[in-house]
Amino acid sequence: MKKIVFSIVVVSAITCGVWLQRDNIPVSELTMDNVEALTKGDFVITCEKGEGVCWKATDRLKKCSNGASYYECEFSGSMSDECRKPVPC
Repeated sequence: MKKIVFSIVVVSAITCGVWLQRDNIPVSELTMDNVEALTKGDFVITCEKGEGVCWKATDRLKKCSNGASYYECEFSGSMSDECRKPVPC
């Protein structure tokens, strides 16, 4: 869902920039910097600490104190990855 919203924002920003330039309407430098940043992909990725979004499961098996097993999480940096420890553990 986030990728769809981001794509819509990028396409809208590019369309707006092109349309304003076509009509020779003065555009502030800040507006053009924002459009350029969106087209270059300069955006913030929010990751969780220790597990969750941006973490992926490894092949290293861990054991909880209650006897349950799970795969250890390692940082991937990709918001499409998600890894969590079982609750309770």
